[in-house]
Amino acid sequence: MHDEDCRFGLRVKNKKNEKWIAYGDDYLIKTGDKDNFQRVVKAANTSAYQVIQAYQNPDREIDVNDVLNLIPFVDPDAVNNTPLFQVKDGKLQVRVNLDDLQSKEISPDWTGVGRLAELFVYKPTNSALPPA
Repeated sequence: MHDEDCRFGLRVKNKKNEKWIAYGDDYLIKTGDKDNFQRVVKAANTSAYQVIQAYQNPDREIDVNDVLNLIPFVDPDAVNNTPLFQVKDGKLQVRVNLDDLQSKEISPDWTGVGRLAELFVYKPTNSALPPA
């Protein structure tokens, strides 16, 4: 699931209601999406700056919202790919058709070893997001 989200992206938004498609790991750089990359850099720099400020001025109050407002969350109103794993009715379920990123059919009948073997050869397609 991590690899799918990094590669195909997720439509996200932050507390400032800014919306974008976020990529991760190597795809953050491979996509050439400078806006996405700059958001990551800004959040990391702001956080690091606050740590330095807290160290240098231990009595000064730091506004954590400066960083928290930048953190992306999956946009619940946007269309994203179907998660590979989901919890439904208290059971961990898996997308039945691994290769179809928009398949809605899920099942609680799977094994870790069996699913792992399938993941080595699957080729996900049909992304709900535009290609990077």
